[in-house]
Amino acid sequence: MLASTIGEGQGGTLDINASESVEVIGTLPIDSTIFAGFLPSQISTETLGTGTAGTITIDTDKLVVRDGAEVSVRTAGEGQGGRLNINASALVDVRGTAIDNPQLTSKITSDTSGDQDAGNLSIQTGQLIVSDRAQITASSRQGTGKAGDIEIEANSIQLNQQGELITQTESGDGGNIRLQVDDLLLLRRNSTISTTAGQAGAGGDGGNITIEAGFVTGIPTENSDITANAFEGQGGRIDITTQRIFGLEFRDNLTPLSDITASSEFGINGEFNLELLTSIDPNQGLIELPTGLVDAEKLIDRSCQAGGAALASSFTITGRGGIPASPLDFLSGDVMVSNWVTLDADTPDELNQEPVTSTPIQPQRIIEAQGWVKMPDGTIILTAQAPTATLSTMPEINTCKMGKMVEE
Repeated sequence: MLASTIGEGQGGTLDINASESVEVIGTLPIDSTIFAGFLPSQISTETLGTGTAGTITIDTDKLVVRDGAEVSVRTAGEGQGGRLNINASALVDVRGTAIDNPQLTSKITSDTSGDQDAGNLSIQTGQLIVSDRAQITASSRQGTGKAGDIEIEANSIQLNQQGELITQTESGDGGNIRLQVDDLLLLRRNSTISTTAGQAGAGGDGGNITIEAGFVTGIPTENSDITANAFEGQGGRIDITTQRIFGLEFRDNLTPLSDITASSEFGINGEFNLELLTSIDPNQGLIELPTGLVDAEKLIDRSCQAGGAALASSFTITGRGGIPASPLDFLSGDVMVSNWVTLDADTPDELNQEPVTSTPIQPQRIIEAQGWVKMPDGTIILTAQAPTATLSTMPEINTCKMGKMVEE
């Protein structure tokens, strides 16, 4: 998709609205008398004369630029670069090179090759991924034009496998990079955030980099850098505001480690400022309790006490089979669990049946022996009453009185 002009006319404008996604993938084979090879699949506005390049605006949920494709606004003449605005609520994913030509990298770019300034580039998204040599760039490739500015707002940014987020010029001033990241800015495996001026060894001051992020993280040995450098001009300024920064350190010059630099090879070095956000104050938002003690007796309802105003009030513990009376008591293993006991009027029919009563068995009263009988075989039997039988028909009988045995 291309909107271009040759001469003094202004480049066209492209507005793309897609509810789900916009995908720009791969390259296109070209075989003509002028050019033979592969060109990137692209969404682009371009002017080849003195006119200003057009503007591209993309509104979607996901933007994918992959395998050497590109989204670009550029001028190849003396005109000024156009503006590129991307609003992708969920994701912007830029990664990889062309399968058939590794020199063609996937990119989102706003640039100029003349003496005019490159256009600005703005991205708003949930997650930004730049990976596998892909680029997001606003550059002046030739002449004295200033590089464009890059502004990105995202929940997270991940640069991986030589992913680059850069502004650069041949001899003009570097553009500015501003990143506002809610959560994590992650740099891995030779990735770069850079604004560089005067790559041709000429003048031009380095641009400024401003980063506001929850956390800034890199791996010390992976040579991922944040730089605002120049050659003959003054180095740029780097300001980072974050909770914590891991794996990257400020150094005067680039090293094989993960560096933060604001240097000038032949000019004045730039500045670096790191502001670590203070920890949350645990006392913030606390409410001071009143010093006066509460009278607990005034909170007690006296109507249920014995002899109180509501004599009909009662407190009943119904209990439940198998549950101990107290949480501190042990639960007996042989107790059967039964249903909850209820005092409601709507009880089952079997609970409304007449209770079965039984006459308790009275224990037999023990009576003191009043006498004894000697049986013919000599066995002595104690008796409750003195025998009245005659001596001719009864065995030998004795009567016990007052603890003495009297023979009758």
